[in-house]
Amino acid sequence: MVRVVAAAQVERILSGATATASGSESPSADLEANGLVTRQRDVADERRVHVTLSAAGRKLKARAANVPACLLAASECSIDELVGLTRQLQSLRDRIRAAAA
Repeated sequence: MVRVVAAAQVERILSGATATASGSESPSADLEANGLVTRQRDVADERRVHVTLSAAGRKLKARAANVPACLLAASECSIDELVGLTRQLQSLRDRIRAAAA
């Protein structure tokens, strides 16, 4: 099955990409430093941090919502072809991980 990234998943994608790029232990801190989110400690439980999108984050999220459709159109592949490619890539990834273990 082809995974289409929903706009609601943009924060997780950005967070993962930021963590990978910077090595930060707190991806939300990186997103905050880039002006994409705001963070606020929970007054009842200081272990919890509430993270919300800033205006810039909402703008980026809206722009990113079109990415899956653009990629699908640019690929000039059918859904069946993309499903097959996805399976092949997942299989390749799994074989590489197994060989590295």
